[in-house]
Amino acid sequence: MSVTFAYDATYPGPALPVLEFIIAATDAEQAQTVVGLVDSGADGTLIPAAILHAIGARKIDEAWARTVSGERYPVSIFVVTLTIGDYTLPDVELLANDRTDEIIVGRDVLNQLIVTLNGPAALLEVSA
Repeated sequence: MSVTFAYDATYPGPALPVLEFIIAATDAEQAQTVVGLVDSGADGTLIPAAILHAIGARKIDEAWARTVSGERYPVSIFVVTLTIGDYTLPDVELLANDRTDEIIVGRDVLNQLIVTLNGPAALLEVSA
């Protein structure tokens, strides 16, 4: 089974591949449905810190990240459960994004799934 998402055409340029998913604390008591930009060039997934705090996600570590321009900055690492359609990814470690409200879905998540970008149809398909 697969789940399909339409690209986001509101961006003032080429439409962006996005996917909707549920992010929950590992105890699954609190969760939020969010939409994130699919970025195969990003090593890790970034979620706004406010969302992670709102769902009661557990902080497990601190590390350093780099921007696309090479700037190094400190980040907190949280562990969560992600649900994309019928697919559940438990114990995903991701980075708290204190710099923007953007959600970036990186290769740490994408590499656990089969992700197909259909540019002409402006659709993203996820299967496992």
